[in-house]
Amino acid sequence: MDTDAFFSSGDHWAEPWVLNVELIESLRFGPLADQTDLDLAIALTRLLHHDFVSYGTDGKGRRLNDANVQLVIMKFPPRTGQRVFTLPGRGSA
Repeated sequence: MDTDAFFSSGDHWAEPWVLNVELIESLRFGPLADQTDLDLAIALTRLLHHDFVSYGTDGKGRRLNDANVQLVIMKFPPRTGQRVFTLPGRGSA
């Protein structure tokens, strides 16, 4: 699955990429019909990796804000019925 599939095109000026929150939230109920858990986990990992590398270097190319990063992280593992974990740090106080 391509990481662009998690986004819809924004207004092409101020917000060229908008995270499809409904799609991310739907992962709570299980994987998409045409994707396996592994496919989704790899795609979500790539999405976060790209954003973290961008944030840690020049900040260009970031597509996720802090709230969206937290939303994506909380979808691991994407399979239903598995324990959701919490990460220490911002927002856990």
